[in-house]
Amino acid sequence: MHRAAFLRSAALGSAALAGGGILPAVALAASPTDDELAYANLAIAAELLLADFYDRAAKAKLFKGGAEGAMVRARSNELEHADALSKAIVAAGQTAPVAEDFEFAWPANAFKTKSGAAALGLKLERTLVGVYLQALITGSNGDLRTLFARILANEATHLSVCGGLATGRPVGNSFPEPIDVETASDLVGPYLG
Repeated sequence: MHRAAFLRSAALGSAALAGGGILPAVALAASPTDDELAYANLAIAAELLLADFYDRAAKAKLFKGGAEGAMVRARSNELEHADALSKAIVAAGQTAPVAEDFEFAWPANAFKTKSGAAALGLKLERTLVGVYLQALITGSNGDLRTLFARILANEATHLSVCGGLATGRPVGNSFPEPIDVETASDLVGPYLG
């Protein structure tokens, strides 16, 4: 799927967001906005991208021990996040993206060295954390914001792992930067194929 077409589809229509077992089953004060749904769609693409990243990083056998285990667990987290976000998008009356919609494009040397893979993971995780921050800042739908917040808490641990592997400092910026959909799309778009 072309990135522009993906972003256009992310902004189409919105309807009430239902629980589906993942989100709290409460009446909504408002339907998700087009912007909130755009963030959710972009987040799914980034989550699927990161699931593929962690799968490839684990298969490359660059990391050992706890770091290798973190790659495997992070992949599982990313797939769970994508699933929860997909349910929210479907509940809003849209079709959620799936991994088959993308041809992930990795740099030739992305999984050749530990430092290269860790730096790429750090870049992608920083982007995704920024996306969730901006979605929380600008969002108004309580159920969707709750989901974004819960996922953000987990993504912060991934950011810490990648930061530790890439820089030797697992504790990073005190105030991560929020990232809007357009900027995030520019950052992850090249890897979405």
